[in-house]
Amino acid sequence: MSLGYAEKLSFKEDVGGSLGAPEVFDAATELAQSIEKLIQLVSEARSIIAFTGAGISTSTGIPDFRGPNGVWTAQKLGRALPKATVEFANAAPSLTHQALLALHGTGKLKYLVSQNVDGLHRRSGFPAAALAELHGNCFLERCSTCGATFTRDFEVETVGFMETGRFCEVQGCRGPLTDTVLDWDDALPAKELKEAELRAKHADLAICLGTSLQIRPACNLPLRTVRVYKDRPQGALVDRKGNSPTRWHLSGPLQSATQPISHSWEAGHCQPAAHTARQEGVDVWWSRDSCPDRRRDARLDGRAAHASTRIQAAGHICP
Repeated sequence: MSLGYAEKLSFKEDVGGSLGAPEVFDAATELAQSIEKLIQLVSEARSIIAFTGAGISTSTGIPDFRGPNGVWTAQKLGRALPKATVEFANAAPSLTHQALLALHGTGKLKYLVSQNVDGLHRRSGFPAAALAELHGNCFLERCSTCGATFTRDFEVETVGFMETGRFCEVQGCRGPLTDTVLDWDDALPAKELKEAELRAKHADLAICLGTSLQIRPACNLPLRTVRVYKDRPQGALVDRKGNSPTRWHLSGPLQSATQPISHSWEAGHCQPAAHTARQEGVDVWWSRDSCPDRRRDARLDGRAAHASTRIQAAGHICP
């Protein structure tokens, strides 16, 4: 997230959770094996839910909060706060945003839950009906009278559900508009949280990207999938800290590179035209309650460009 957004929040000395954890990078051989496993999980899944955090937007120039160079990490250490290299309004969706949109297009990714307020999921084209922005959206205003929402091409000036000075555009309403972004002491929106819980319960695979899953209640949502589907693959969690709450994970940044989108497509009956994808950063964890060795915590780290593109292939539905 940008420093501008962080400065709008009320000051909070103790932001909770761990800060500044080192990033983890696993061996290429382990990574390759883990990618294959993740592809299998996506291929077998019928209903996927995804959870995203600030880590999926760092490649766009927006700093995160809890990483080694995060906003809250710098605040705790008394360092100068990191500067965003791009304004929210000018940020472009990353490869991760685009990959999630593509996976949704296959019909497998049913719902996406985000803790980000940068609006990049909507900007990527991800449909609002399949998206819960639990912490709000800096480009969204809501009418406090009728509940209608309005997307802006500028960053709304306030946080904490404050009136913005603009009024509802619905005919006959003219109620005051408020921002939709949570401040520290604001509760998560009840409607979005309830829908996210319901969708998680009905999913058979949870994919978590760019989040350390430390802050409740959002961090507990992927566990809804784990608890319901105890005999199936449950989760793919993406983070570079290696602090996995699950038994299986893949962790690390995607490098900027161009690679074939998937050998899996070429090997199958369905052979779409050749594609390439620009690789950026992503970490993936996944959990299996049916793991043959439950004592094993397999950390798989790294350049998951391969993972991102092949995951899309695994989700591909032949015409």
